[in-house]
Amino acid sequence: MDVRPVRSDQTYRAMIAAPPEKRADLYRHELMAPFKEKWDCYRVPLEAAQPGGYDVVMASEMLGILPPMRVDGSWAEAVSLIGDDAFWDACQRAVERSLARFGERGIELPRKDYRFTVLLANPDNPVVRASEGYGGDGGIPGSIFAWLVPGGRTMRRLPAALAHEANHNVRFQFVKWRNDITLGEMLVSEGLAENFAVELFGEELAGPWVARTTPDLLEQVKPLVHTGLGGARPGRAFRLPLRRRDGRAHGLPHARRALLRRLRVRVPPGQALPRRDGHRYRRRHPPPRRRHPRHRAKLLGVNAFCRKVLEFCTLA
Repeated sequence: MDVRPVRSDQTYRAMIAAPPEKRADLYRHELMAPFKEKWDCYRVPLEAAQPGGYDVVMASEMLGILPPMRVDGSWAEAVSLIGDDAFWDACQRAVERSLARFGERGIELPRKDYRFTVLLANPDNPVVRASEGYGGDGGIPGSIFAWLVPGGRTMRRLPAALAHEANHNVRFQFVKWRNDITLGEMLVSEGLAENFAVELFGEELAGPWVARTTPDLLEQVKPLVHTGLGGARPGRAFRLPLRRRDGRAHGLPHARRALLRRLRVRVPPGQALPRRDGHRYRRRHPPPRRRHPRHRAKLLGVNAFCRKVLEFCTLA
């Protein structure tokens, strides 16, 4: 498995030293060009046909990544933090460990080469603020992005976020992405990814998008989820948190974990690969036969899973 980092700190230093009008080109051609395959999948050009048009600069800004025109001397300390070799080594080990986990379970990955990078996040972006200063994108096989507002907490938590994105990266080597994906399918995808990250790095590093909630927010979320499971496109809504009857905080991905535990089903992280909506999910490693027949471990299909979440969301 060939995992290569694209070191962003070197490019950010060059951007700080460059005139403002040159920073976007440095960002495009040194940081984004290595991921052209990813952007091509999204039909996003490296450079817009007309000035100010839609391109990788605009698209990455929408994700919560710091716009290149804002990379000036005020970001020198942040760039110094992400220039630490130990930080990049930890990130690379996280990606390699995540991918190796599938080989250990007998799953051969079609993709053999991977690139990842860590970018500066925009602290003024609402999604970045809601996710406590970091995030990622790993949906295109072979390309893994993470971004953060550098600091001790975010840098410590980033390897777990990279494991989450690596799980997505593997999943979508087997599952074809569709634009009309349902909330139920996103629950499955996000639940697998966060469960995988927790399995590797521990519950204490679960992302804030699943680990925080309040009773008031819970009451707002339940009807939205109940309605959304009918097939509405989820957007970012699937990351809103929920809570179990015992009051412990967890998000929608954790809801999937809680449901499977209540059914006494253990699903190894990343082992569920769907055929298509409405079909059962197959498992590579069946559970021991000593389980009681009515608790046989079966991974729920999307429709069945949605019904279970509907029940879960109506619990008192």
